[in-house]
Amino acid sequence: MKNLTIVFCIILMSASGILAEENDVLFAQDTVWDVHLTFPYDNFIDSLLWTHDADSYIAATFQWEDVTVDSVGVKFKGNSSFQIPSNKKSLKIDFNRFIDDQTFLELKKLNLNNCFKDPTFLREKLMIEIINQYVPSIRCSYARVYLNDHYWGLYTLVEQVDKTFFQSRFGSGEDGNLYKGDPHGTLRWQGTDPEPYRQNYEKVTNEEGDDWTDLIDLIDILNNTPLESLDDSLGSRFQLVEWLKFIAVNNFLVNLDSYLGSGHNYFLYHREDIDKFINLPWDMNEAFGTFRFGLNPDQLMNMSIFWDPPPPHYRPLVVRPFQIDEIRDIYRSIYALILEEVLHPDTLSPRIDEVADFIRDDVYADSMKHYSNEAFETNLEEDIPAGPNVTFGLKSFIQTRYGIVSAQLEGTNLLPQVAINEFMASNATAFADESGDYDDWIEFANPNYEDVDISGWYISDDPEDATKFEIPEGTVLPAEGFLILWADKEEDQGSLHLNFKLDADGEAVILIHPNGIGVADSVSFDMQVTDVSAGRIPNYFGEWQSLEVYTPGTFNDPAVSLSDDPLPKTFTLAVYPNPFNPITTLRYELPENSLVTITIYNLLGRQVKTLINQTQDAGYNSVIWNATNDYGKPVSAGIYLCQINAGKYISTKKMVLLK
Repeated sequence: MKNLTIVFCIILMSASGILAEENDVLFAQDTVWDVHLTFPYDNFIDSLLWTHDADSYIAATFQWEDVTVDSVGVKFKGNSSFQIPSNKKSLKIDFNRFIDDQTFLELKKLNLNNCFKDPTFLREKLMIEIINQYVPSIRCSYARVYLNDHYWGLYTLVEQVDKTFFQSRFGSGEDGNLYKGDPHGTLRWQGTDPEPYRQNYEKVTNEEGDDWTDLIDLIDILNNTPLESLDDSLGSRFQLVEWLKFIAVNNFLVNLDSYLGSGHNYFLYHREDIDKFINLPWDMNEAFGTFRFGLNPDQLMNMSIFWDPPPPHYRPLVVRPFQIDEIRDIYRSIYALILEEVLHPDTLSPRIDEVADFIRDDVYADSMKHYSNEAFETNLEEDIPAGPNVTFGLKSFIQTRYGIVSAQLEGTNLLPQVAINEFMASNATAFADESGDYDDWIEFANPNYEDVDISGWYISDDPEDATKFEIPEGTVLPAEGFLILWADKEEDQGSLHLNFKLDADGEAVILIHPNGIGVADSVSFDMQVTDVSAGRIPNYFGEWQSLEVYTPGTFNDPAVSLSDDPLPKTFTLAVYPNPFNPITTLRYELPENSLVTITIYNLLGRQVKTLINQTQDAGYNSVIWNATNDYGKPVSAGIYLCQINAGKYISTKKMVLLK
């Protein structure tokens, strides 16, 4: 499994690794914009209906806030959503259709979606928000759309997957092949002739070359590689871990108008920076079991976490990887983690209320919407009829689906916590290895009360080669203990001597979970001083500091960090382990005597527990929270906020309680 794609810190810890851009404001969370499209004649509806049938555009003036863009292309878009008996149809805007290289906030295209089959206006928005926390994906906000100054209703405003998109995510120099899995992108093997693939996929970039070799090679590997070598072969050409993350979210939300069901609504991009394909999801408006794929409501709600469509349908990118036990185990661990981090009802239900509250007035004002105001309110909570079936209520769907999936994942092993706790990148006379050599070293620390077997984990100094060194079989990090690895490029000296050295001028150290599930810990550092180590204060999770006395194999001592004053210089708050079950430790530093209050809140802002409310002396402090409330009763799994108030200092940390 060495070649499975590594998920780097920026993807694990935040949204999809996106770079800061001029258009970030357009997709800012909880915003509704005014968008005006002005056509030079009154019968624009007839022209727009023609654009859909002809797959063409008509010219209009686009206005967003005080920004005006002339001569943009506009057309009706959509398949099923176009067939509704209403003129409130989805729109695509192409800013450079009539004027070459014209853009709006660096974007060439935008989508205005009509919230088809969604009384709540939330399905697409919520799934995009969730998926962006784990894989690169499109962004979404809302817009009040006006056509020739007539209010046309509330739309979702959705980013386009194109060259602008992948260059913003993967680097401005990216120019790889982008394929759209439409109309029938099942990824089945159809031979080496490109013609069948031309009929079932769309080549979006580099069309002039008409070279389909990379896609055909990927499909060949997926379908024809023996199972015993599929994990490495597929992992060398495709970002498999990101795919498993997407499938977990897609499965929980029963989004079957996707590769999983209908076999389309996705893109594959061949990243030039790592020479691998990545899946880019698209068109998620029928999540929450809205697209039924021939299934009844009970079948949709009770869907297996390993579901794939029945014959004659066949989805090799689901079926074949899940025939490998190790990949199934990785998927289960990923699913379990996402389930508690993001998909828990205690997290999603408050978010539904938040979004509904800020769009409610605009939904009510939308006289062209496809459902009533009553349906909007009811469907936030409960199912409503949809012919012989139902449109699932958002909150009831999440609550029921969470219970069903949790039962299927019972017994799944979550990833243990291990920390990079100390390192020395320039060791001249400080600490010798077993051969008497003064080499660079890295210390791991185990904050758990049980041993952690780190066999098969990876450590590297290069994010582009994150599996540089695989930790050997039988390597165990003892409970609350430490382990030293030597970065000396002298593997012949022992099993914990690495195949790289540290650069004292500055670089990074990355610790990767087995099978590339994700980053366990990492540190980036600048120029280091010879014979001076850097360590975490407090241990395991604190800020990195230069240590006057290096402490390999034992706890870092805050009293001997390089400072004229042994007291902290700044207020800090840290939580470890996090996620946790059921106990975590909150460590905080006070540079001065302070009245300290530490309070736990849920995501609704309600107080759960007061841990500290007293005056404390300057220094290093800690307090344990055992996941109970002020009445001593256990709290439910989910996301909580820990807030410290100490004089003028206020800080809040997010914590994830797993059960």
